[in-house]
Amino acid sequence: SNAERRPKIVAMGGNTYLQNSYLKDESVWSGTIGLSWTPIDGGKSRAQARTAIQNAAASTRMYNETRSLIQLQVRSSWIAENETRSRIAVAELGKSQSDENLRVVTRQFQEGLVNHTEVLDAQTLQTAAAMNYCNAIYDAILATYRLRRAVGTGY
Repeated sequence: SNAERRPKIVAMGGNTYLQNSYLKDESVWSGTIGLSWTPIDGGKSRAQARTAIQNAAASTRMYNETRSLIQLQVRSSWIAENETRSRIAVAELGKSQSDENLRVVTRQFQEGLVNHTEVLDAQTLQTAAAMNYCNAIYDAILATYRLRRAVGTGY
């Protein structure tokens, strides 16, 4: 920068007390004035200023990119959590329907209207529906923790 190449003037002053009885005046005053000037620095100050500006621009770009990535992660986590919450309701409906199907097929089997393989199929569907429900709850809990981590409120 220009300030690096401008002359610098330094002034100092002081008082020294000697505590000597052989001296008429035991206090000595002193002063110094100095000048420092670098008229030509070979472009060093301009290069340093350019480097500082480039570093600042790179830092700003990195900040903006990081901010954008965090916003994307939070948004994705929020969408995933909402999706998993809606899956719970669907899985719960499927579970209740499979429970009702098993009840109906079991009654029909007791009355001799269907064979035992249909009861086994209904039980298999009920187990699959229960697993889907449990997986939906697990996914929702996991999505909630991921969202909390993305916004920085939990791990």
